[in-house]
Amino acid sequence: MGFLSDAGGPVCAYIDCRRFTGAAFADGVLTLLGWALLARVTQGHGLVADLARRLPGTDPYTRRLRAVLAKILVEITAGELVDSSGRTRRPGVDVLGTAWRYPRLFCAAARQWRPYLDGLLPRDTALDAMAREIGGWQPRWYVDEVDASSLAADFYLLEWLTAEGDDGARRELASWTPRLAQYLAAQLDLIIGMELCHYERAHGGGNDPMAAFLALVSEQRSEIAWVEGRAELGGSRALELAEAAFDGPGGEFGGQAWAPVAATLRRYVLREISPAVLIDQCFTMQHNNGPLFDKFFDTGRVLQVLDAQAAGELGFLAEHASPAVRRRWRAHDEAKLVQHDPRWLGSAALSPPSPYTQSQAGEQTAKDAMSLRTYRIHVLDTEPGTLGCGSREEEAGLRREEDTPPLADPVATRSRRQQRSKKTKLPLTRFESVRAILRTSAGELRLDLWPDTAPYTVDNFVRLARGQRPWKDPLTNLPGVGLFYEGTSFHRRVPGFVIQAGDRSGTGANGPGYRIPDEISKTLSFDRPFLVAMANFGPSSAGSQFFITLTPAPHLDGNYAQFGEITHEASRARALRIAEEPEPVRLESVTVFTTAPAPEPVQRPAFDATPPAASLTSGVCGTDGP
Repeated sequence: MGFLSDAGGPVCAYIDCRRFTGAAFADGVLTLLGWALLARVTQGHGLVADLARRLPGTDPYTRRLRAVLAKILVEITAGELVDSSGRTRRPGVDVLGTAWRYPRLFCAAARQWRPYLDGLLPRDTALDAMAREIGGWQPRWYVDEVDASSLAADFYLLEWLTAEGDDGARRELASWTPRLAQYLAAQLDLIIGMELCHYERAHGGGNDPMAAFLALVSEQRSEIAWVEGRAELGGSRALELAEAAFDGPGGEFGGQAWAPVAATLRRYVLREISPAVLIDQCFTMQHNNGPLFDKFFDTGRVLQVLDAQAAGELGFLAEHASPAVRRRWRAHDEAKLVQHDPRWLGSAALSPPSPYTQSQAGEQTAKDAMSLRTYRIHVLDTEPGTLGCGSREEEAGLRREEDTPPLADPVATRSRRQQRSKKTKLPLTRFESVRAILRTSAGELRLDLWPDTAPYTVDNFVRLARGQRPWKDPLTNLPGVGLFYEGTSFHRRVPGFVIQAGDRSGTGANGPGYRIPDEISKTLSFDRPFLVAMANFGPSSAGSQFFITLTPAPHLDGNYAQFGEITHEASRARALRIAEEPEPVRLESVTVFTTAPAPEPVQRPAFDATPPAASLTSGVCGTDGP
């Protein structure tokens, strides 16, 4: 699909009505209309003109950044409009590869643009916040391809450090591995859909399963039809047929190189291989043109990194790793030298490893391929220099110098207002006081909850703990049975920051199958440790996940609903120890003591009881942290 333009304005649009049907066709038409309407300059305003004012510059990188950013915003806008259709679909920003080719820019754009589309931010506020964030780094950070060799070097070097007994590296690897595996699996899923387009005519028809499968995935553009076919057939069955299609009728088109890719993803979906094995396979597998991810990544040095890993050339791996992992390796290497003979380094003090804000304990179980449509592009939503940023360049070299005055009257980029959504009425039980005892594998935590400050949040917590509210199991997608919190874990433990629990999948990506309204107080601040608050995926999207702060965290103010505190001294000490525990910490049971419920229930305000879609907004509940 595309359009012809003259004098800066579209004069003709075209779209392939056979390759784009249904929701995908609507997405394509709205994208074309979006270009026509948002790019038009009226009285000096228009999306392109507004971006040029906020991100000035005439160098090629800046011009490219503005063009790609406008493309992303148009595609996101079209996708949001089509989402109301409720169909299983792959959004245009994903089909066209924009989100995967420019993941850093996509995440920065979506973080501000989606709240604007939801009516939570004015347009100018969203664009101003977007420009402030993007303007802090060199444009090439956002438009250059992700370096796959850096991701591989980070992974293999952390594996080596873990084997050497580096506890910090072990925590980093345990946190990052499941998220990176899910990201690579989602990209494999997209690529498989793209490759299936070559085999639509490879079978002469008939009623056998292969012919039906090839007809199904060629009804429209294959990466779109693949998602719908996968939903219809089931993830593992669809991947089994894709493997057979590559290896059989598609063999003459080079399918033998893609059959192992589909087979590896199927084994990951069925949990036959671990996330770490999937990552290793992704970096080592080759397809027709070389390394697997050359569609969207820079793969020019991946083979060199693999050779260095096989030969144990750690210095070469460190050169290609992100600066954060490189610093960790150097500190470990220097510490080993001191161990052997302190005189080797004289009296020079070793620099401690830099803090890592992405640490998150616990394992993420692989899910059925249906979950792959929740595209986890935000795994690369990182700043330069951090673990998994996809670049070996030091952050100082990517920081943008202040060559333009800052925007006037900067505003908070994450202001929250209650989301307007479908009305659902649920009763509210009010309490005079509430105390919760969390029995964990590392000891007992006593929480004093605040029913006067956050009555709906406290009532929701009490009902889930007592098994009085229906919930959905994220692992089976079936109604849950029993007490919600029993048997869950503290899936996120960041020493010196937070511990977090309340996700039965153990991944930090799920809730109880419904969402509750925000009860965020403007008068409360995260000005001290041991506060209890609800995690969320964005405005009015909290459900069951909660976190406990271990230090003052004022940067969280205004974004999360506080509903309690740990005042018991022994519980405070235990919360600090839980963050440092080397093994997973399970939440064995939650007992709630309440007094003086109100005799009459109060109706809950309107909110959307449907599970929230995956959000790219960074937050406490997300895998990347606030």
